[in-house]
Amino acid sequence: GEVSAMELLPDGKIMLAGNFSHTGASGSGLIRLNSDGSIDSSFTANTFGTAMTVQTDGKVLVAVSGPYFVRRYNSDGSLDTSFDVTELNDWAQDILVQFDGNILLGGWFDYNPNAIMRVIGDSPWVGMDELSALSFNVFPNPASDFIRIDASHVARHPVAMIQVYNHLGQVIHTEALASDQLLISCAAWPAGTYFIHAVGTKTPYTQKVIVH
Repeated sequence: GEVSAMELLPDGKIMLAGNFSHTGASGSGLIRLNSDGSIDSSFTANTFGTAMTVQTDGKVLVAVSGPYFVRRYNSDGSLDTSFDVTELNDWAQDILVQFDGNILLGGWFDYNPNAIMRVIGDSPWVGMDELSALSFNVFPNPASDFIRIDASHVARHPVAMIQVYNHLGQVIHTEALASDQLLISCAAWPAGTYFIHAVGTKTPYTQKVIVH
């Protein structure tokens, strides 16, 4: 059958969703492959998906057809019963987790207005005036050649990542937060203000840095 969505995970594994079965997989429609293309037997979901995305904590959001709804699976493929199922009247074709943790759905369904809706995700929005009490350490600041991140006190999931946004809100750099210390080269970045955001952490940490 056909694959509707595919996502490369930070550890090199590949998530596939669609209307298919696969020899060797324990389920159909939603499977995870190892980095060499073999079936990851530790993931055991069984559902057909029209759209899919993987959160930074490893949980998988899937839009399902017939009946139409959106639900979430844990990183091992079990159903996440803490997530409220979102019912639709037609297909969802895309899912996006926003910067603030809320979830955008797009597709053929009707929902005031048609074809796009937002549902509440896990992470509450953290205002810029609150960030200093939550942030990891970023230095030097201002920076010119490199930025060092000290996340030694940050509670994070194994798939936590660092995303760097410019002043337009565009992601210019993404990197796995795999250790307490991270070094990012900024020598090629235009001078200006940047926001370094950690996703897949217990709290959505953000820090502002100046590059000159």
